[in-house]
Amino acid sequence: IESILQEIKLLKEEGYNILSYMDLEGAEVRVITQRALELIEQETVIIGEDFNITYTNFSKVKIGDRVFINDGQIVLEVNKLFENKLICIVDDGGLVKNGHGVYSENINSQLIFLSAKDIFNIKTAIKLKIDYLIPSFIKTRSDIKSIKNIIEENNSNIKIIAKIETKE
Repeated sequence: IESILQEIKLLKEEGYNILSYMDLEGAEVRVITQRALELIEQETVIIGEDFNITYTNFSKVKIGDRVFINDGQIVLEVNKLFENKLICIVDDGGLVKNGHGVYSENINSQLIFLSAKDIFNIKTAIKLKIDYLIPSFIKTRSDIKSIKNIIEENNSNIKIIAKIETKE
């Protein structure tokens, strides 16, 4: 990264208007599976058995909730809750692979906005004099304020471009 920043600095000295940014991952849920799994419409699939996800607190999940996988290409509907498992019916099928993103309002709403990794990356971006931070999964004004607080605490004027990726 140092060599890239050095190159940007040289180009700026030559009069080029170049801006740098750092994309922050944000709070996200991912599929964990050893093998790809083909989900067929109207079949039953069990999250926590057929495949896992990186977040397992299903306390706010309700029957009828929808679970979107791989940017909404695969859609599941929660049919039953059993211990730490979600029994779902496949509405829109497809191939589930390790690392695919998962979104369900009553799962993702429980996530802490800034992870330790995000805070580290914000401080690194400030140190490297990055021009913009682009945080993912912004839901509220307080999400932006928490980033601004870190920026202000570190005497930086780095700008923020918010990615709004869900209806929350």
